[in-house]
Amino acid sequence: MHVLSLTVKNFFRELPEPVFGYDLYDEFIRCTDIEDENEAITAMRATVEKLPAVNYNVISRLMLHLAR
Repeated sequence: MHVLSLTVKNFFRELPEPVFGYDLYDEFIRCTDIEDENEAITAMRATVEKLPAVNYNVISRLMLHLAR
């Protein structure tokens, strides 16, 4: 389990750009400031959908794995 975790962490560290991207950083931060939980989730989903397809797929697979 530790080897797998280290491998995943190294994968994300070595990416040339963060998966959530610099261009959407401010939008993601704004999502965390929303007090209403339903609005925050809706805003976060909308922001995630703005990610490039490759980034979206990586995040989608990571979340699927973490949910298991």
